[in-house]
Amino acid sequence: MEYYGNIGICGKEYSSVLKNGEITIIDSREDLLRKKKINEITGKWINLKKEYSELFLKLSFKSFVDDAVILNVDACYDVFDYNLGREEKSCEIHKLTFRSDVLDFFYRPTGKYIDSIAKLIKGFGKDDEISMHTKKYKFKYNQKEFELYFGFNAYLKVDNIFPFDVFNSLNIECNEEITLDEIYNLSFIVKKFLSFLSNTRIVKIDKIITNGYFDEEHISKYRHGNYYIHQGNIENVSCSNVISYDYLEDSIGNIMKEIIDDNICFTSLFQYDKDIVSYVDIMNICAAFESQFDVTYQNYKSDIFKKIKKDVVNSVKSMKDNYPNEEELTIYNEVLSGVKNYSDYLRNKIDFALFEFEKLYDESKDLVDIKFDFKDDYKEMPKRIKDARNHLDHGSTYHFNGSELTDTYLLRAITYFMILKHAGVDNNNIMKCIRIFTRFGV
Repeated sequence: MEYYGNIGICGKEYSSVLKNGEITIIDSREDLLRKKKINEITGKWINLKKEYSELFLKLSFKSFVDDAVILNVDACYDVFDYNLGREEKSCEIHKLTFRSDVLDFFYRPTGKYIDSIAKLIKGFGKDDEISMHTKKYKFKYNQKEFELYFGFNAYLKVDNIFPFDVFNSLNIECNEEITLDEIYNLSFIVKKFLSFLSNTRIVKIDKIITNGYFDEEHISKYRHGNYYIHQGNIENVSCSNVISYDYLEDSIGNIMKEIIDDNICFTSLFQYDKDIVSYVDIMNICAAFESQFDVTYQNYKSDIFKKIKKDVVNSVKSMKDNYPNEEELTIYNEVLSGVKNYSDYLRNKIDFALFEFEKLYDESKDLVDIKFDFKDDYKEMPKRIKDARNHLDHGSTYHFNGSELTDTYLLRAITYFMILKHAGVDNNNIMKCIRIFTRFGV
């Protein structure tokens, strides 16, 4: 989006240029930086009024050049009135529609998709309203009730070779007004959901439409708009890497809750560079695994570990009288606290999770082989990955032979298994999801 015009901030108007996710505010350095007014406009929504529309910006500081201040546009909401102001419409937002190539792939693998789109296109020119979407899922966010569903959209586009724009969408509706900040946060929740579906670290939302694709009553009542968020670099998503809607149909509401409750460690779940497996991926997937293990197996305890820890704690407690002076006692108490708070070590947890993962393969109705999906010595993964993580943790010199890097695929599959298990996905569909990422082996 590009815009050239005036912006009113801090009680004064400035000339501005909005381009490439940045806004340059001319002759503003004296007021905004030297008079320390920058905090009055960053992290808040600024309204640039335009003819027949309004443009809301959420800004953060970037830099300055000469007398101009340059701000990042973290989010932008362009609200417009198709009736050109002749008819009053509410600016309240009650529906969000998200477009992304991940969503196109999410529902595409089935014959139902072709039938749905064919029915939509066939319905053009008829009087009856055609609405095509999946069942609806309820979720709570910010103490509000929302509904989520996936739609199949087609509208006329006469300047295309194929005269229809056909796409899938993720739609969120709420009876209460959705605020701009809630849209901002919901957009990143949707991005996490799309990343999870595609096993991709950085995905792109192509478009966010507000109050779009409503029925006639809503269309005449609310103003439409386009919402943009700064997304940075993105990765291309392969259709073959996207989980099918059919596998998750009954559990999407639960997965959304897991994301909203921050139960999934998205920071570390995905391969950092999709073309290269590196040491960073060992550290990351171990962190994601441990985080998810504590969520999925909250009651897990190792009896052997519990016994040894109890013995060590009692032994350290018996030594207290050996440290009479204050400095020694302080260090002693810190050591005792560290022993008490020490939790089950990584190897123990991976062994347990791998055993549960093997049962998934053993009980599968399909002809699957865990050795084909990963490698013959997959049982050695817990020891290798634990040793590698410890050496990287402590910065010691250690020669990796490459097996530790390919072990990250298995540990990531186990982490996905735990996420899906906790979200209530049945074992048959978990296996289908897992094999999307592993079916060619390593």
